[in-house]
Amino acid sequence: MTKIAGIILYFVLVTALPSTLIAQRHYLPGYVVLQKGDTIYGKVKDRKPEPFGRIYGRIRFRDGGLFAKKFGSHELLAYKAGERFYESCWLSYQMSLFSSRMISVPGRGHKEFMRVMVKGPLSYYSIEHEQHESGYYNDIPYLKLEGNREMVRATQGIFGLKRKQLAAYFRDCKELQRAILEKEVNTVFEIVDFYHDHCQINQYYNPDYQR
Repeated sequence: MTKIAGIILYFVLVTALPSTLIAQRHYLPGYVVLQKGDTIYGKVKDRKPEPFGRIYGRIRFRDGGLFAKKFGSHELLAYKAGERFYESCWLSYQMSLFSSRMISVPGRGHKEFMRVMVKGPLSYYSIEHEQHESGYYNDIPYLKLEGNREMVRATQGIFGLKRKQLAAYFRDCKELQRAILEKEVNTVFEIVDFYHDHCQINQYYNPDYQR
């Protein structure tokens, strides 16, 4: 290699390095689960960080290639970014995006990534919603009983639990209904724990289950 060629190569590497580092910012260790069930490990970026944040419609995924791959909710079963885990769920709203009830039936409505907070006989999901005015995110919590196609929204922002709707959803567990209406449980996690402790009889629990 001639001296001039070496200088040119050095210049290219030096100028390209900052853009490469910028492109890899905010990626987290994780994986994607393809529609066929294959799991591919790498690094995932699904949002622009706060403030002035933005949730990407299609996540970015890098597994060693030069360019990031992009995946939408119709292309994946699930993905993980750092400690956050998401499932791609079929959703149809009975009224609107922020209605109290949603239906999850394969092939009906549209697919959307939902963050999985707890997975079990009673699962706790969250829809992450960006506030365009502030650039920050809100979590909209939903609960779903195993085997039930219906999800119920758990809270109404600063107003706390949607107690009447939750009591109606858990009509098959009178003890939990009472605890909700009498304010013995005050958070979504408390509802999940109460259900698992009091509403499941002779239920087998996976020893790997953790809150």
